Amino acid sequence: NVTDGNPHIALYVRAGDSISLYVDGVLVATQSSLCTAARGNYAFQIGAMTTTSFFFNGDLAEIQLYNRALNSWEILSANETLAATYGVGGAAGSVVVWGNNANSQTNVPKNLPTISTVASGGAFNLALTANGPVIGWGYNGQGQTNIPTGLTNVAAIAGGTTFALAIGDQPPVASNSVVSGFVNHDLALTLPATGFNGTPLNFRLVSLPVVGALYQSSGGTRGLAINTPNTSVTDPGGQIIFVPVPGQTGSPYATFNFVCDDGLYSSASAQVTVNIGLPAVPQFTSALWNQGVFGGGSFDLNFAGTSNATYSVWAATNLVDWLNLGPAIEGLPGQYQFIDATATNWFQRFYRLSAP
Repeated sequence: NVTDGNPHIALYVRAGDSISLYVDGVLVATQSSLCTAARGNYAFQIGAMTTTSFFFNGDLAEIQLYNRALNSWEILSANETLAATYGVGGAAGSVVVWGNNANSQTNVPKNLPTISTVASGGAFNLALTANGPVIGWGYNGQGQTNIPTGLTNVAAIAGGTTFALAIGDQPPVASNSVVSGFVNHDLALTLPATGFNGTPLNFRLVSLPVVGALYQSSGGTRGLAINTPNTSVTDPGGQIIFVPVPGQTGSPYATFNFVCDDGLYSSASAQVTVNIGLPAVPQFTSALWNQGVFGGGSFDLNFAGTSNATYSVWAATNLVDWLNLGPAIEGLPGQYQFIDATATNWFQRFYRLSAP
């Protein structure tokens, strides 16, 4: 029954004076009254015979050796584990249900794949397929047979009265996102991702933007430049800094891709789209002259604008020749201040604001 061209699992168990052969979890042959004494010291070979009419001509995926006879539970467990690992079906993969069928719990789904283990709850059943996914059927009043999307690497399943549970893993999900920033201003952004297993996520940039630059985040400001794809993000929360080219805007302005992993499984790639635009027109709110102790002084200029933007302050003596004095400082969100410590160097001075 192993010459059908399909893969099989064989367990050869010797206990005392008996030898038993299991194929796909089913006992197919037993020989007893064997000599229990050692008969010699010989090389142990599996699948090496190449003569006579019944030599082995297949492939061996895995061999496990034990120093004692396995009991019936251990034989079943070993078969289930190997079946799940290699997707092997056979006699051990059939599911049969009987009893109360008020909620169709005994109606085994058609074309059910090879099953490695089963479990049941209150009027519903679960089956763990050999290649990993879990299948549920029967009563579903509380969603107990709605298997979570992405549930993988399942090692065990169980069912309660109105719930099901599994020991497994769900790969993290990296999400596409659109973020917006302002011209001539660094944009701190957090890569959006969701983990399901309570373990920290690791982030990796798989592609870089064609325009603009990316930096590692160091306390929310520029850290090391990210110059090559497949660079890991050092911030544990997945924060990075995007810096547009000075004076440039666009919607979209740039894109780049990233993935995340939970130490076992990696997400699919997700894309971040960056829009860079102009902030709101700044509005003067107040001005203050600070008289110096010895005749000097400074001019404090205050205005309102969009938070997390860059505004420049200009000055002129003739309303024609304007000089860029530099960017203003954002004290509170949307509230900016610029202190001109050189105001006393001029007989008169005019000011204007720009973004950037």
